[in-house]
Amino acid sequence: MVRDPYAATRDPRVIQRGETVPLQHPKYGAVEDVYGMGLPVTFSGSKVGFDQPPPALGEHNDLVYGHVLGYSAERIAEMKAQKLI
Repeated sequence: MVRDPYAATRDPRVIQRGETVPLQHPKYGAVEDVYGMGLPVTFSGSKVGFDQPPPALGEHNDLVYGHVLGYSAERIAEMKAQKLI
């Protein structure tokens, strides 16, 4: 039997193995019946998983442009004003 993606990602065995996991929206919390990729890796004596959701679009711009690339606050503000970032 070939399952559609909806049925395959909600299979109790797939969920139990951590291949798919229920997702939490960072702003709205638990969203009923929304699943995403899990991390089906096991180690003896430790639990694996995700500790935070992926960043929102542009969430780390100041860190990357300012800290990593060394751009000044003025340059970052100018790039934002020009809608480059």
